[in-house]
Amino acid sequence: MVSKICYSYVIFANLLYNIVMAFNRTLKILRIERGLYQKDLAKLIGVESYNISNWEQGRTEPCLDDIRKLCIALKVSADELLEINTYEKNINVININNKIK
Repeated sequence: MVSKICYSYVIFANLLYNIVMAFNRTLKILRIERGLYQKDLAKLIGVESYNISNWEQGRTEPCLDDIRKLCIALKVSADELLEINTYEKNINVININNKIK
């Protein structure tokens, strides 16, 4: 039983890490695809350019209101920005693995 709990914890921790890292990459890719510099995106959403830099480098994370503003500025859904569908699939895999073990 302990190994099952440890295995689930490791998978969950890895999933959370991937969510944060994917957000950083996705934010940068979307910004570049739209031809925006960090300072341009920062101005559009009302934050300092260092905030965009920190988000893209994984130093900090935006609050919910900033995520909403990012979605509007980048013209994407929150699902796309946060890659929600990708993580729902990963969670389903975790659930299946837990049932098997």
